[in-house]
Amino acid sequence: MSRTPEAVYETRRARKPRRCDNCPNTIAVGERYTRTALPPWKDVNNGPRWWRLHLCRSCDPEGAVVGGLSGSAGERTQKP
Repeated sequence: MSRTPEAVYETRRARKPRRCDNCPNTIAVGERYTRTALPPWKDVNNGPRWWRLHLCRSCDPEGAVVGGLSGSAGERTQKP
């Protein structure tokens, strides 16, 4: 999966079961996943709303910046 400069990527730990938006895998409670957000009117998002995707580790093996956010907002670290 290629990275889009305008998007925001965040590594999270699932608090509830989720379905990966890229494949049929389920993201179980406690597993790490990548949440991706693409702002309106950027790249392939030609609509007025943000797009949000939840990606399992197999769909996004490199993950986001560990413990933080990356993308157009720059790098910000989360509190542990």
